[in-house]
Amino acid sequence: MHSALRRFSRPSPRLLLVLLVAVAALGSAPHAARATEPLEVLLLDYHAPIEHDVLQSHLCVEPCTRSRGCPKEWIAEGVDAFSADFKVFRPQYLGRSARFVVSAYGDHQLDLVSLSGHHASGFSGERGRGSFVTERLATELEGVAEVDGFFAAPSMVMLQGCWTDVKSGFDGDPVEYIRHIIEDTQVRAGESERLLAAIRQMAGHEDAYRDLFPNACILGYDGTQVPGGLLEIYGQVHGVLRGLHDLQTGTTPPPKFDLAAARRSRQTLDETNRAIDRECLPSGWPCNLCAKDSAVYRPLANALATHLRAERARQVDRAEPRRTDVALATERRLEDASLYINSSWSCSTVAPSTPPVFPRPIDRAPFVELFVDLLTVDLGQLTGDTRQRLEAELVHLLGSTTLTDDVRTRLHARLTGDLADWRRTFIASDLQQMSTFRQRDFFDFLAEIGCSNCFVEVLDPERPRILRENAASQLRPSLGRALYARALDDPSSRVRLLAASRLEPSLGRELYERAASDESERVRAAVPNLPNLDLSGR
Repeated sequence: MHSALRRFSRPSPRLLLVLLVAVAALGSAPHAARATEPLEVLLLDYHAPIEHDVLQSHLCVEPCTRSRGCPKEWIAEGVDAFSADFKVFRPQYLGRSARFVVSAYGDHQLDLVSLSGHHASGFSGERGRGSFVTERLATELEGVAEVDGFFAAPSMVMLQGCWTDVKSGFDGDPVEYIRHIIEDTQVRAGESERLLAAIRQMAGHEDAYRDLFPNACILGYDGTQVPGGLLEIYGQVHGVLRGLHDLQTGTTPPPKFDLAAARRSRQTLDETNRAIDRECLPSGWPCNLCAKDSAVYRPLANALATHLRAERARQVDRAEPRRTDVALATERRLEDASLYINSSWSCSTVAPSTPPVFPRPIDRAPFVELFVDLLTVDLGQLTGDTRQRLEAELVHLLGSTTLTDDVRTRLHARLTGDLADWRRTFIASDLQQMSTFRQRDFFDFLAEIGCSNCFVEVLDPERPRILRENAASQLRPSLGRALYARALDDPSSRVRLLAASRLEPSLGRELYERAASDESERVRAAVPNLPNLDLSGR
């Protein structure tokens, strides 16, 4: 043994060179392969699948099936769509936790991650009722080996949700800060922006996503991202990819549609939305847009692939951090190309090996009564537009905050007593001007505090149908059987369908039977399965 060690203790220069070359080859082979493999994209539909339908369509990918030439090993690993440039994962098991998602995809070295969801310090929504709550990640992901890979690998992250790029900057108690603005100053037009900023800061998480995805360029929203239909979604994706093309070539390809002109009137908006919708007919979204108009869409798909490959190479080579001037230039170009005025990009300037940092839990429950105060107080100095934006921000916060028992009790007493008249007026006027998403936020809040009378007033055939639909979509058993019965008698089948889908066993057999015998097949199909109760054939 000792003689063997002595024999190899001083290798010849030639042997040493051979060993070094071999070690270098072993070390670089995975990196070289990684640099040339297709880019990996993860789309998580927590709320609005159409956002990812449009994004996926711009990637110019086809469904991953053997008949279309998708490699069988990709099919085996769960690829949903593919091309020579992209492997797209779009899982449908959204009811599962962030732990499951990170465990499943943490070893994939994802290049692009996009989350479409209703933001409440995380992503959630009705579809599958899945969630990705940033505040809980530290405990949810404890012991998951793939954590660093999942968060550190992506070089681009698209966050399709409100307040995803808000930097908290409190120097003191935020409640006192807002009270000072409301009570001690005259809120003029310029100062109203300070009020909105304070509300948004309360929803933010001190650069939570910057710390979670430390190596990425991140698209986020510094306020409420109000969906404006297909035009807004298409325009945002289209603009971002055109911005990437401009970064690479110095020229911006012309847009397929005049999105600015589309906003000049309701007629032009409707016409543009129909024209955009036709891009994916007859199959509907998602589709391969390059198959529709390769001259317009192929350069955009190529621009995204080129950008992601350059970023992948930076990580593979363990390159220096992105220079600050490069990061700022990228951010400015992507923000200029963005259709939403409150969206912003943030590109990292850290080393590619930087690990993720989970955000601190923030309890907003103590602020909820202040949100109600701000929503109900007469701020006559605010312009109509500013007031509408403030109300939308506050309603969103009310619908996305979990209440403590004592706050819930006090708010129930106030909104069924002192503020009953305000509540009726608000529902009958201001709330009707808000989007479906904001209306559902408000009804979710009313359900949370157990305001059954609020729903009685809304579930009236004299109220607008969309208002009744959004109220029915937030029903809870704690509100009582009578409300479900009222909704299941509504003249609109859509209202009945939404109420039927919210049925739970604690409500009893009679309501299940009523929904299961509805004249509408869609309503009958929406009834959840109830153990030991066979409603087939009704």
